[in-house]
Amino acid sequence: MKRSFTLLYAEDDDDTRVIMSEVLQQSVDKLYVAKDGSEALEIFKEHCIDFVISDFHMPKMNGYKATQQIREFNK
Repeated sequence: MKRSFTLLYAEDDDDTRVIMSEVLQQSVDKLYVAKDGSEALEIFKEHCIDFVISDFHMPKMNGYKATQQIREFNK
């Protein structure tokens, strides 16, 4: 059953990102996928995102730093 919300999923591992994206896509109206924290932040700024799921260890910007900046952008 799909839920009526948007989800941003950030994961740097290609295989994990593909598999999890397929699983998550079945449950949400709109799924945005990022390969690192920097990309996740840019996607968040461009779209109306309800929930974020993020890997912690990622290149460029880790998940913790990305969620901190997302919170600063959208309090």
